[in-house]
Amino acid sequence: MVFWHRDGWTLYTVVERYVRELLGEYGYQEVHTPQMLDRSLWERSGHWDKFRDNMFTTQVDDRDYAIKPMNCPGHCVLFGSKARSYRELPARWFDVGVLHRNELSGALSGLTRVRRFCQDDAHIFCMPNQVTDEIRDCLIFMSFVYQQVG
Repeated sequence: MVFWHRDGWTLYTVVERYVRELLGEYGYQEVHTPQMLDRSLWERSGHWDKFRDNMFTTQVDDRDYAIKPMNCPGHCVLFGSKARSYRELPARWFDVGVLHRNELSGALSGLTRVRRFCQDDAHIFCMPNQVTDEIRDCLIFMSFVYQQVG
């Protein structure tokens, strides 16, 4: 877990603000999901069986929770929270969420093996006939961002 000094945090927030603006220009809407989610959601999404050993868990009022290592299940809950029309699609959502992973020692190295990190995680909900265009546009966006930051 990183302690940010003033100059480093200033640089971090400048980059984060820039990425938020770019995502907005590319049609993404920002959402935000809870830091802790009930175990049943992680089980339903399949993450519990696959990633349980890499998740920080806790118990509150006799219920199991996990501190989120990824945003996917939360975005699916948001999307499924109401009936939607095909006219609302594609829905492009991003979440600049703080994530925590209890990765095993030796799994990764340096700053790629961290316990707490912030990720501008995005998900696209679309119709089958929109998939090709959405993948293409996503790759164009990613290529542009990588060109900008070198």
